[in-house]
Amino acid sequence: MYPLEEFGYRVASLQGMYFSIFLAFKIERPSFKEFQIDTELSLNAISDEVALFDNFTVLLDEAKHGYLINEKLGKLKKAGLESADREYIAGLIEAQLSANYIYNLSYLEEHDVMKFNLMLEVQRPMGYPTRMTAALEYLPAKQTLRVITLH
Repeated sequence: MYPLEEFGYRVASLQGMYFSIFLAFKIERPSFKEFQIDTELSLNAISDEVALFDNFTVLLDEAKHGYLINEKLGKLKKAGLESADREYIAGLIEAQLSANYIYNLSYLEEHDVMKFNLMLEVQRPMGYPTRMTAALEYLPAKQTLRVITLH
């Protein structure tokens, strides 16, 4: 589709067994303003409407918060979030949006959902920080990220 060879590129194939070795891992680092093109390109893989997270709100609705308390309480306890309210957890996710990569981007056609994951690191008063994965629905028109789950 693109004349890559005309610009000195050679098209090559990567066997599936090498995907995880070469392409599935990125070293974590903050998402610096100068390198936001990485996030833009990632979001463009799941959406024609690309909007960065500067003015986004994280939405953790009441039903989802109840689900997390009832079904994921062990992980929340480990992170010290078992008594945290919805706004606190949403704020924690918002604070980490620019501190890490987004990954596992996908479009779920059967639900019309664009989603990605974000790694959270929650400091605990005693011991090592707890790491959690937040799965978020990307809603660029509403400038919202809806929490799908935490694990």
